[in-house]
Amino acid sequence: MVRLAVVIPYFNPAGYGSHERKLSRTLAAYRSAGLAEDVYLAGAGGTHPLDAQVAFWDAECPFLWHKERLINLAVRQLPAEYTHVVWADSDVIVHREWAAAVADALRRARLVQGFRVVRHRDTRDELSMTRVSALVPGGRGAMGLVWGACRSLFEEGGGPGLFDRAIVGGGDSVLGWAVRQRYDTPSTPWLDSYRSNLGLKWSAELVAEYDAWVARAGAWLGDGGVAAADTTVEVLEHGPPELRQYGDRNYLLSGLRPAEHLVDEPGRVLRWSACGMAAVEPGVRAYFHSRREDDASVAEPVDAGVAVESAA
Repeated sequence: MVRLAVVIPYFNPAGYGSHERKLSRTLAAYRSAGLAEDVYLAGAGGTHPLDAQVAFWDAECPFLWHKERLINLAVRQLPAEYTHVVWADSDVIVHREWAAAVADALRRARLVQGFRVVRHRDTRDELSMTRVSALVPGGRGAMGLVWGACRSLFEEGGGPGLFDRAIVGGGDSVLGWAVRQRYDTPSTPWLDSYRSNLGLKWSAELVAEYDAWVARAGAWLGDGGVAAADTTVEVLEHGPPELRQYGDRNYLLSGLRPAEHLVDEPGRVLRWSACGMAAVEPGVRAYFHSRREDDASVAEPVDAGVAVESAA
């Protein structure tokens, strides 16, 4: 039996207005699909939207990428009746058949990407491009947006949860490389060099934590299989994609010493220590502002062979 909960991470340290607008449309889509009772927010900072169920919320929202941490924390708070969890970005639009397709995929595989095809819509609400799941053949596969798994991924004594130290984003690629060690991701061949590239950009301490997590994630995944749900979703673009700096942003973590620079308090989002505020936080803060996510997003045609690391 599959009893599915959806967790949407939401954080906005730079205060972009586009975030609230896209979240509103996303939640409306889940309501239209008849899923309102099974959708939960996991958020940080300020006050949470009044029209959403909240599984976890932290009043603080420092300049960090909180997505994976929020998901890990929220899943622990979900009612026990849920057997499986989907985590979806706050700009993803689903349709009525989506939940059934995801549930069907989860009956066949331990880890699932929550679509086979994704259609991107720019800030004019026009179709800008179409991509495929990382788990199916095709050009320029999408690594992120929506994933789902057996709840044991997040349970003590089961899986390791999601890797929450990729604090400038890219957590879907972090997950993707771990998946690719056991299963093919045919439309994202660039993942082959992902770990070696991180070794050139992240600190040795951060890389060591990642490698340990990959080993635990691989042990959890085992031969449980992966699958793409046979459904289509849409994603609402916000801000110029070229400002995301998907590869170069990882250089911001070249000096990160997680044990010294981050405050890892149980049941809270990660926060900066005093030395982290001095050594690493200014660059991360500047990165968040440089994304300019309230600017128009009108995509030009893109070569299908161009690698795209993440959509976050």
